[in-house]
Amino acid sequence: PPTASLATPQASAPAVAAPPSKAPTTISEEKHLRLAREEAEVERDAKLAKQHAIEPVSPAKLHYRVKVRDGGTLVDSGVVIRLAEIEAREAGGRCTDKNGKDWACGSAARIALTKFIRYRAVSCGLPDDEKQTDYVAHCTVGGVDLSEWMVRQGWAKPKLDADKALADAAEAAKVAQLGIWRVSE
Repeated sequence: PPTASLATPQASAPAVAAPPSKAPTTISEEKHLRLAREEAEVERDAKLAKQHAIEPVSPAKLHYRVKVRDGGTLVDSGVVIRLAEIEAREAGGRCTDKNGKDWACGSAARIALTKFIRYRAVSCGLPDDEKQTDYVAHCTVGGVDLSEWMVRQGWAKPKLDADKALADAAEAAKVAQLGIWRVSE
């Protein structure tokens, strides 16, 4: 019987010439370029950090199992912490929209704050007296100030003597009709 020859054609790939690289010629030149890039990156990071810096609350305590009582109050192991510079409705508080419709804005604010915090640690300033079990403080989660977040989302109003940033956040929430500023559904 005749035998078939299985010949596989040899495909030759055309040689591709690598483009000439502009690599440093000496080790010290390479090190100098690497250091210059690292310094530029550190400088950029420092500028960004300065632009977006949040003043640390000092001294502060981390709270790991915070319960949200209402849109402006946190509870941790019997200690009640009220968020600084804001006024929030009680959990059972009601609001009336522009069309006169009544809705549970206090409950909605509590739920919004609970969802924002989730299971993350909350950092709050300490009271003047360590034995205080009910005090006002600035609190943050992941670097975000909770008072400002609540106002920006429309769930709280800034107090009269509050920081201008809170007044600006409240105005933005009104314009966007968020939270308590919403239009009827």
